Amino acid sequence: VSGHYTRDALDIDLVQLARRAGARLALGAACGIDRDAHLIEIDGRPPLGYDVASLDIGITSAMPDLPGFAAHAMPATPLGALADAWAQYLKATGPARIAVIGGGVAGAELSMAMAHAMRIQGRVAQIHLIDRGQVASGMRARTGQKLRAALRRNGVEVHENAEPVEVAAGYLLLSNGTRIEA
Repeated sequence: VSGHYTRDALDIDLVQLARRAGARLALGAACGIDRDAHLIEIDGRPPLGYDVASLDIGITSAMPDLPGFAAHAMPATPLGALADAWAQYLKATGPARIAVIGGGVAGAELSMAMAHAMRIQGRVAQIHLIDRGQVASGMRARTGQKLRAALRRNGVEVHENAEPVEVAAGYLLLSNGTRIEA
């Protein structure tokens, strides 16, 4: 997102990685695990035996309960879809208005990476970081202070105790009535 790496550098060929590591890669949804028999049931396939298993649970940052999110926003994970959409967004010119929902480490990093990319392009950007609680609340006080200072240096406007209630074409609406153009 920041532009430090090419799009190709973001992807790992899992098949090649598994092959080189001597591991077996099974792509599919696990629907059951028999820990005693060391078997994983995978939809549409015979059970897979294992000695050690690593399961990707398919994390996502989509917000299906937030009205308008699916139509007007982009989840940060999986990264591939965001990276592709971001590459298209970077082709635009003029001022940028961006809202990032979630003030944890990932949201802070993403908003600062976006600010960096906009600076490199010479684009004026308004970047908002929105959290329903306090940004960096799970960190030690000193670490949180440093993160907040980095956000300020990068021109990221922080909105705390702000509950997003709707995403629409061109803006994000907060529960307190604030409308963030994005």
